[in-house]
Amino acid sequence: MRRAPILILLASSVFLSAAGCSDPADLSCVDVGIPSVVATVRAAAGRATARGATVTLLKPGVDAYGYGYGDSLRVSVDMGDLNVPGPFDVSVTKPWYTSATVRGVEPPEGERGVSGAARISVTLALEPNAPAVRQVVVPPFGYSFGDGNIQDSIFAAVEADAGVSHAVVWQSRDTMVVRITPDGTLTSVCRTSPGAAYVVASAVADTTVRDSVGVSVYAMDPAAGRCPVP
Repeated sequence: MRRAPILILLASSVFLSAAGCSDPADLSCVDVGIPSVVATVRAAAGRATARGATVTLLKPGVDAYGYGYGDSLRVSVDMGDLNVPGPFDVSVTKPWYTSATVRGVEPPEGERGVSGAARISVTLALEPNAPAVRQVVVPPFGYSFGDGNIQDSIFAAVEADAGVSHAVVWQSRDTMVVRITPDGTLTSVCRTSPGAAYVVASAVADTTVRDSVGVSVYAMDPAAGRCPVP
């Protein structure tokens, strides 16, 4: 039976929000215990731009932020089961955009998730000196494979001007741990000991703009039949 690759989170404080942020695809969500804040983030021209944006709740004693990524652009920051009272100042930042802050946001009473979410909308203006290629965004997961010769796919998004290539080129920092194809297909390498490496996505239009993610591979399992028996 084929064993599915194991997907884990390297940053334990950041996770996909399955319940609290079930909103349209241009959202970043910050979830702090029961109260939460959902921010719709757009550029001046109206384009959804939450991907790669950071949403931060500003309040003494609160260290909560969320990062927009992926097609759904939903993120959540977990503070356990703490019920942190509002109001909050909410800051939204993104590379090469002016930041925006909404002050005095008061999440409504309710259960953790949508019913207890304050909804705000912010518009970020592109800075006058912004380059044509501004950011590469790879989902901040860590990939962990339980054996060799297992495949999974990964994607990267490029924040760039219209008319500029949004393609990326992938590279594995250690092909003795993991290989990656131009379309982002990962393949774990058979190993007699565990290993770890980074895969890097660089924008084709400007290879100095890049993002990366960690990949770990466990020692091979001869019983699985995917790797040569030593």
